[in-house]
Amino acid sequence: EKLIQISKDQLMFLQEMMIGSCQENPEWLGLVFGPDEKHFSFGPIGLSLYSGSIGISILAALVNNNGEHNVLIDKILKPLQKIAENSFNCTRWWYENPLGLTGCGGIMQSLLTLKEIGYSSNQIDIDELIYDLVSCLSVEIIQGDCMLDIIGGVSGLVGSIIQIDNNHKESLLDQAGLKLAESQNKDGSWTLPSSMGKKSLIGFSHGSSGISAALAKLGQYCNSQKYLDSAKAGIDWESKYFNPSKLNWPDLRLTQVAPFDYSMNWCHGAPGVALSRACLRETNLWNQKYETEMHLALQATSQNKQLDNHHLCCGSMGTVTILNTLSRDEWLPSSYSTLQKSLVENSHILVNATLEKYKSNNNFFTCYGTKNHSLQLPGFMTGISGICIALLDVANQNNISLNLMSAGLLTQKSNSKH
Repeated sequence: EKLIQISKDQLMFLQEMMIGSCQENPEWLGLVFGPDEKHFSFGPIGLSLYSGSIGISILAALVNNNGEHNVLIDKILKPLQKIAENSFNCTRWWYENPLGLTGCGGIMQSLLTLKEIGYSSNQIDIDELIYDLVSCLSVEIIQGDCMLDIIGGVSGLVGSIIQIDNNHKESLLDQAGLKLAESQNKDGSWTLPSSMGKKSLIGFSHGSSGISAALAKLGQYCNSQKYLDSAKAGIDWESKYFNPSKLNWPDLRLTQVAPFDYSMNWCHGAPGVALSRACLRETNLWNQKYETEMHLALQATSQNKQLDNHHLCCGSMGTVTILNTLSRDEWLPSSYSTLQKSLVENSHILVNATLEKYKSNNNFFTCYGTKNHSLQLPGFMTGISGICIALLDVANQNNISLNLMSAGLLTQKSNSKH
């Protein structure tokens, strides 16, 4: 009850933060993730899942009592509906935004999540909106992707396209698989574009963990051994960097030679590796080695006591989300009861510590890139909406937040189109 009430209170606070509340299209101010995947700017946040307003619509749908928040959700989605109604503007939307979690892919997965939650409206038909948007996506747009990764590239779009009913989804998915497989280096890694320093990275958001998970799902869906082999090569390249003494994989952003730096977040480090291995479970790649890596990554994640901030990207509630979901019976068999108990206990410790800090900070969470709750951000990965969706998942034993954080890759079963 306490977690649900906090989420309701924070939704009210988000509505108070809204600018243009008397206008047709409400907006918020915050930190906006740049197209180079490195820098942020302050200003209107737009619709993106990572730092924008669509996360607010999901939170509103989750705490929706008898449709009381439908007007807010409709207003948030209305600009997207207008884009989808015009094929030229819709095609331009795909060209002008990143394909991944911080762009079109995140928005598509958010729409699917709203549908799953059961949101319905007389103003906006979610199924029609999804269909219209995907109908404007071409193989040429996927072919032109240079980011590749989960957060900005085609890897962050794969999970949602698999779920969508559309006449040309097969060609889109085949092109996505070809793009990722043919962009892979001989050692199994992927080199990110010049905006990211032309480095090969480990991790779920920018690196091999997320790209390999997407390829594994593509291989399974498209019945393509080529994509499965490419995914395996990416994971095996990453596995070589595992440090047993740290139970972690290095963060290669600053240096690609030893001594390495290490992170412990969804974006880089063991938590994201655990998520990527969990995404393999319903594919033909799943084996004892990857299961062991998932367990080691979860063990390391459970020891993370990061409380400087609370957001999902690299804060306490991101850790909680991974522990809370992957500690359940469908992910950890009874033979791992000791590990399961540890994950659950540490998840509860982190939730309680987060709430204590929230209370001591006059009911403010600490969001991305801020200190001492100095700036309240509305975004899903960076701020309040994501924190509250994660709290609701803890309260209701759902996996909505982690499904979104995985760009839809976690819940996709091993169905094939053939």
